[in-house]
Amino acid sequence: MSAAGLDFSALFREHHARIYRYVRYRVGDSALTEDLTADIFERAYRSLHTYDPARSAFSTWITRIAHNYVSDYLEHQAYQDRHEMDSDTALEALSASEPLPEDQVIVNEAIQRLLLCLEQLAARDREIVALRFAFGMRNKAVAELLRIKEHSLSVIILRALERLRGCQERS
Repeated sequence: MSAAGLDFSALFREHHARIYRYVRYRVGDSALTEDLTADIFERAYRSLHTYDPARSAFSTWITRIAHNYVSDYLEHQAYQDRHEMDSDTALEALSASEPLPEDQVIVNEAIQRLLLCLEQLAARDREIVALRFAFGMRNKAVAELLRIKEHSLSVIILRALERLRGCQERS
């Protein structure tokens, strides 16, 4: 199947939520996330003729576009607070039910500790953790996206998680 035979509206519906979550994780701002996500899909639509289904799945192709676009944006804007989430959004993401106020405080503190520890990771490690855990990608897809060996990626993830665990134990 060539890229010309693809139903872009169906692909948009299928991948929009994942791309949105990825961008939201990277930039931390809802309005900005909506704008960047729209730009990413516009770029994908304009470049659809370059997509080759024989080389990669559409999900990998659109994720690579999202990754590159957001990285370029963050570098260009020197966006400093890309991993901050307000506590309401963080709590919402963890649970749809209404926890007790005491539980909210405990969860909020845990999230803030984790975010502080994430900031201590190298930028590459934060990106890999975001792709693997916030975006829910498999190691193979992350390795392909970042063009590194899958084994190397596994080692990077293991070491990043060890650093996060150690940071949280010290907190």
